[in-house]
Amino acid sequence: MGILIVAVFILNHFNQRAYEQHSELNTLSQIFEQRSLMSNILQARRNEKDFLLRNNLKYISTHEQTMQVLYNQLSTLNTQLLSQGSKDLLQNLKQKLEQYQAAFKSLVDSKIKLGLNHEIGLRGLMRKKAHAVEKIVTKQQQQQLHTILLMIRRHEKDFLLRNLSEYIVAMAQQEHLFYKQLSHSSLNEQQKHNILELMQAYQNAFEELVKGTFSVNKHIHVFRKAVHDVDPILLQLNKAIFTKNNQLKQQLDSKNTWLKTILVSLFIIITVLSLFFTEWIRRSITHPLSLLIQATDAVAKGQFEQPLNVQSTDELGQLAESFEHMRKNRFEFEKKIFDSEQLAQKALKRLEEQKFVLDQHSIVSITDLFGTITYVNPLFIEISGYRKEELLGNNHRIVSSGEHDSTFFQALYDTISKGKVWQAEICNRAKSDHIYWVDTTIVALLDDDNKPTSYISISTNITTPEFV
Repeated sequence: MGILIVAVFILNHFNQRAYEQHSELNTLSQIFEQRSLMSNILQARRNEKDFLLRNNLKYISTHEQTMQVLYNQLSTLNTQLLSQGSKDLLQNLKQKLEQYQAAFKSLVDSKIKLGLNHEIGLRGLMRKKAHAVEKIVTKQQQQQLHTILLMIRRHEKDFLLRNLSEYIVAMAQQEHLFYKQLSHSSLNEQQKHNILELMQAYQNAFEELVKGTFSVNKHIHVFRKAVHDVDPILLQLNKAIFTKNNQLKQQLDSKNTWLKTILVSLFIIITVLSLFFTEWIRRSITHPLSLLIQATDAVAKGQFEQPLNVQSTDELGQLAESFEHMRKNRFEFEKKIFDSEQLAQKALKRLEEQKFVLDQHSIVSITDLFGTITYVNPLFIEISGYRKEELLGNNHRIVSSGEHDSTFFQALYDTISKGKVWQAEICNRAKSDHIYWVDTTIVALLDDDNKPTSYISISTNITTPEFV
């Protein structure tokens, strides 16, 4: 038996080594087949476009994380690729991705300088200067200057939207017209000087913005070209790995044929030995274990009467003895529970009968410590004229007749809050506005520390015609 195990171990060792090599190349194939590299490249392009569309810096960090994942994948591939040609392709791919990332970083820097929104960067500066000019000409009622300024801002926005040089020319013409109109305006020299300084700053910022915008477009062209060069490299890598994988698979299949023959022979020998061993196990262990399983199933179904008889002194016998002890204890426990349930059912029935009798004769309500009604019986609902939903959550002031002063109720509260019994006749008023008298007893329900947890009121209707 030991020789067979050693033989199987040796064969399995050689087989495992072959499969490890195959697994490495198979991992590479999966990377390309599942498009994980391409998916991450597309994810980086998506982050890039999200940034260009929304000008939000959060996409920059996401883009960097995606690129780091790509570089990690390339590092893994570099350690597993076998041929120098494949590694050269991988190095070329990495260079293209680095070119793409560098160009994108330059684009981000340029966009930040231009201003990611109209409040910051060159865009923010232009907006600030233009608003300052607009404030002066509007205050001085220079309508023509204001109109020209609006045209300049319009050409500025057209350029930002379309990046066409014609708007730069049109903007320069409007600026020339603005300066000419400014010189002939009725503004004083100081105002003209201030406007000229603001417009010069605005014009300088716009010139920088134009340069930056063209720089952004240049960066876009560079990184798009770099990322477009990636596709043919990926195809060549995939082809190289697929070819090598097929070669190794053919070698592995040939070795597997020899291994399977040996393993089948070993399997037959081991099977025959296992049959003899199984029969021995069945006779010494299986039968007592079967009895234990049957007893366990019976207990699980609530059948505790059948005893377990296993004649054995080994660990299985000790287990059976412990189980039998547990069964007896559980049987006694279940019997006690059954007897307790019977007593509880009888007590509950008596309580229900007593409650029924009480509800036929008395008006009953229960409140919490703050006087909020939490229970009313049918007679309370009937005599008060209120629906149950109107009474629950309310307090007894809902049926107050105004007959008793605050001293009366203060004495009531002082008595029951001390856990004592209070009894008196109370005049109440029903929902229909008629009054009724009840002989009332209020008792505090106490907890284990003899502190009130709620109050129960039991009343009898004593209303007579002379009371009404």
